[in-house]
Amino acid sequence: KVRHHEILTTIFQGSIPEQDSNIYIQFEKEHRKLQQNRSTLERQIQDIRQALSGKEEKRRLLADELKRKDSLRNEYTDRLQEQLNGQIYDKYIEKLSNDVKQKQDEKGSFVGMEKTYQKFINQVQATLKSDPCCPLCYRKFEKQSEGEQLIRDMESQVKGPEYRNKIDRDLTLLQEKFEKCLNLKPIYSQLQDLEEKDIPTLKKTMKQLDNEIVQLKNKQTDLEQELNDRICLPLEQCEQIKTDIIMLNKYINERKDFETKINNCQQKLGK
Repeated sequence: KVRHHEILTTIFQGSIPEQDSNIYIQFEKEHRKLQQNRSTLERQIQDIRQALSGKEEKRRLLADELKRKDSLRNEYTDRLQEQLNGQIYDKYIEKLSNDVKQKQDEKGSFVGMEKTYQKFINQVQATLKSDPCCPLCYRKFEKQSEGEQLIRDMESQVKGPEYRNKIDRDLTLLQEKFEKCLNLKPIYSQLQDLEEKDIPTLKKTMKQLDNEIVQLKNKQTDLEQELNDRICLPLEQCEQIKTDIIMLNKYINERKDFETKINNCQQKLGK
């Protein structure tokens, strides 16, 4: 007891039983308690390790997914930049739509003008055969050549098939650009989802996981420190003195037996 006083003080948390007969019982009680606490802490540490492993694996998968979506975002951005000449999609497609409408209006106006002029020319030509006059105001032409000159003047004001073909080419080109831009709508929508939802959500989830991983690692460190300092060290000390405590208990019991025998003998002699 004296030899192991320091260890017993640690095991009994500063209060060694006064009676020697109680030391063994209390020692066994503390020993079992330490073993139970060790099992509990080891189980908690193992649970934390499993949780850490799961969260770290989940984070790795999320990092791979983030890398894939980042790559996809860059690909979509490059495709849109190439097709849109660096312009913003919504504004660009709105501009193209307006340009197409204006060109269609221009074509419609030109076609209408052509028909009107041609109708007037046909009417003038018809009057030249019988009664040359203006089909609008019915002014008589003094000479047939006057009507023919009017026809030539009217025909000169019509820009001709070259201008009409140019309008058609410009309109076709604008419509093709507009169709290509419309075909980019799914890519633009996916890019918006990537930038506004998918990537921010992944980053937020990864940040939450990072915080949880740090907390678990800190808790694991604390439990391992507690296991080492408060459980394993006292258990090692218990193992060191266990034999001596058993022997002490044996000697105490033997002494009790001797004392009992002595008392019995004294009682018999006293009779």
